[in-house]
Amino acid sequence: MTGGTFFVSSTGRPVTPVSVGVMFNRIWDRAGLARPAGGQRPRPYDFRHHFAYANIDRWMARGIDVAAMLPYLARYMGHASLDSTFYYIQTSPRFLDAYAHLTETTASVLPEVGFR
Repeated sequence: MTGGTFFVSSTGRPVTPVSVGVMFNRIWDRAGLARPAGGQRPRPYDFRHHFAYANIDRWMARGIDVAAMLPYLARYMGHASLDSTFYYIQTSPRFLDAYAHLTETTASVLPEVGFR
């Protein structure tokens, strides 16, 4: 999409992040969902984060090349660069397991260096 605003209010003005948060909380409360006693309250961003994480996790489970898919995810999420999208990879337990396996099998490739 080029130009224009995707989300507009009933007055035709762009919807602000504050108004999204207010509406999110109203919907949450009207749905009768519990609020956590301690810790961080749910936010609209949490759904966005989960969307990215769930896609990466699903791709890894299916053996799909995550690196090849990241540009599509970045574009879909509106990231200006892949750096913002790379953040979500580290949240995947599958990635951490795969990375640990990768470093185990390549540890002998790196020379041993002693630091004192």
